[in-house]
Amino acid sequence: MEATIIAQGLAAFLHDLFTVVWIGGLFNLAVVVLPSARKLRSSRRDADGKGAGGTDARRPDPEGTGAARPDAGASSGGDAGASALVNGIQKRLRPLVAISIVGLLVTGVSLSRSSGEFEGLFSFSNAFSTMLAIKHVLVALMILTAARTRLMIRRRRSGGAPAAPAVTKAADGTGVVLLYINLGLGVGVLLLSGISAALS
Repeated sequence: MEATIIAQGLAAFLHDLFTVVWIGGLFNLAVVVLPSARKLRSSRRDADGKGAGGTDARRPDPEGTGAARPDAGASSGGDAGASALVNGIQKRLRPLVAISIVGLLVTGVSLSRSSGEFEGLFSFSNAFSTMLAIKHVLVALMILTAARTRLMIRRRRSGGAPAAPAVTKAADGTGVVLLYINLGLGVGVLLLSGISAALS
């Protein structure tokens, strides 16, 4: 009996820990990291504009390659620094998120089976199973969204020649939208987890 309680307590602890790593990482990126990176880019551009007599330090590219001119100055450096910071954080989070997804699946199955209300992964036979089924759907959507984002990043990195600024900006915008979508799904998962815990 004590061994079962300890095992279930450990599973609940790991389940909460994996949730914090995954959804907490999304929250940190969306609410802290990205706004800070945008502010850094904006402040660098404002400083460069003042230093250049109020003009944009980034000159037009007559060849149409989308590359910065040699005299782009610290403005492009500020953009690169902010992008490198965001990319570095995402790179560190990526393996942790992968481990967390697997851990959530394993511990989630263990915790669900310990409840007498559990009728199946996608069962709607009672309130508890219904909440879990909807939660599982949201988790599946989160995994698909993360996979779509990862695929988009890989395509950009393996694209060869630098993309035009408009294309890069559109891709960045899509990535941010997907991030906020995943965060919204994660908040929904947390809400359903709380309701499920109350019903179990």
